[in-house]
Amino acid sequence: PPKLDPENGGEVWFQVNSTGVARGKFILPCYATGNPETYEWFKDGEKLKVDGDRIAWEKQFQSGTIIINDARDGDQGYYQCHASNIFGIAVSNKFHVQIGAFRSKFLSEFLNVHIFKTPTNLVLDHFVPRGLRRLIVDEGQSLSIRCDIPYGVPKPSIFWLYRDAQ
Repeated sequence: PPKLDPENGGEVWFQVNSTGVARGKFILPCYATGNPETYEWFKDGEKLKVDGDRIAWEKQFQSGTIIINDARDGDQGYYQCHASNIFGIAVSNKFHVQIGAFRSKFLSEFLNVHIFKTPTNLVLDHFVPRGLRRLIVDEGQSLSIRCDIPYGVPKPSIFWLYRDAQ
């Protein structure tokens, strides 16, 4: 039977513009060994129609990788690739496709990206810029520093670093 690349699957993010409309495209890779004769994709358990236009094969007959153009809200969901031949079927891990939202115009223009393919990447706004402030605290007294957490998907983890400014 065919054998799929073990790296298949993971989280896929696509961007929306400031009006909330999705844009761009995203790619779902699927590579198999064992001379698979057929590749098929399923979204949320239903067979996905690869129409060659909005949803197209990247290199038909060479891999099962698909490109989804003109990404839209309805493209969110769980996708799986099936590779088959006369000896059997191999099924990929699930791809979880989600919309990511940039609320910071600067960030989206700076990154100029439409897809994040690993779960370690974040869709994240900037912290609100603030000037430096000098805080005077008596030794042994407590100190509170406010942190306004920026928007992010998934929700960002916040941690503090101390840097001696001397």
